[in-house]
Amino acid sequence: MRRQSILWTTLTVPALLAFSSRGQELSYHPAAGSSVTRTFETTQNADLEEMSTIVNGNEMDASMMEMEMSNETRTRIVVTDEVGAVADGRPTKLSRTFDTLESNTSSSVSNAMMGEMNNEISGASELEGLKVVFTWDADEGEYTLAFGDDSDGDEDLLEGLAEDMDLRGILPNKEVAEGDTWEVDPQVFIHVFAPGGSIKIEPEDLGEASGMMGGQQNNPSPDKFLGDLDGEVTAEFRGIEDDNGVKVAVIALTVDVSSSKDLSELMKESIEGMDSPMGEMSMEIESFDMEFTFDGEGELRWNLEAGLLHSLLLSGTHEEIMDTSMSMSGGGQDMAIENSLTMGGEMTVEISTTLDG
Repeated sequence: MRRQSILWTTLTVPALLAFSSRGQELSYHPAAGSSVTRTFETTQNADLEEMSTIVNGNEMDASMMEMEMSNETRTRIVVTDEVGAVADGRPTKLSRTFDTLESNTSSSVSNAMMGEMNNEISGASELEGLKVVFTWDADEGEYTLAFGDDSDGDEDLLEGLAEDMDLRGILPNKEVAEGDTWEVDPQVFIHVFAPGGSIKIEPEDLGEASGMMGGQQNNPSPDKFLGDLDGEVTAEFRGIEDDNGVKVAVIALTVDVSSSKDLSELMKESIEGMDSPMGEMSMEIESFDMEFTFDGEGELRWNLEAGLLHSLLLSGTHEEIMDTSMSMSGGGQDMAIENSLTMGGEMTVEISTTLDG
């Protein structure tokens, strides 16, 4: 009996030790035919931090302007994804219905010259209610897009849409144990700040904001102002938890990213047909550059059984620097104006996922 006990211990202990030291594999593997509803909610507050203006080579006294500016933008995106097939860690066919695409911006601007202006701007998208099918083209290494059955939209609406709303790029490329860390490509966070890519949320009515610095013209949707993201993103595996009956892997995130982009053409298009805030004077935009930074922390939860994103909560501080060069003329006057505007505040992104059926 004792010899059998020793033999059993000799055989089983190494196996148990090997099992206990194994890492956790995190992968994207939803079942073909599964359906999931995703909800993205972003809240972004910003206040004027710094502004400088140079007119015809002379810097204006900022104290004379007594400028105050603030805005708050809330965006809500709800989509339903039907997974047709999966291979090599990505869906090879996915049908996405855009259930809700909306935004609301509250803006306030005041200065000694113009007084105070407040405005509410609602945003909507022509994609809302439509279905788009993403089909992976292995030869081209990209998705082809087409409208699904019973969806009839302008083909231009398909331009710039992005398939990945699971943030698969955050996952480690190897098994991990609790406490393990890894670096994440900052570019993955394009899918956090601009989920779904260019989803075409546009202001329905600018109202007074058409003449307001800091209104929607200076607060374009993320897919328009974000360039390539640089910086550092670190992920840490915190272990496995039960989240209302769902077994999830918990990943802590530390994010410090930045982006810059030339928005000259976008600004030129946005002011076409606008009433000039300076009366009869005409205005021409020569350049408009925007820098974006975000510094924050968050937690991603990955559904281990379903093999897809369960939730994400990310919060931190953001800053936008807008540098504009323009010329104005009229009434016998010509002005060359250079303006630099820095807005900053808090930003929160929340993502939740519900498996249908």
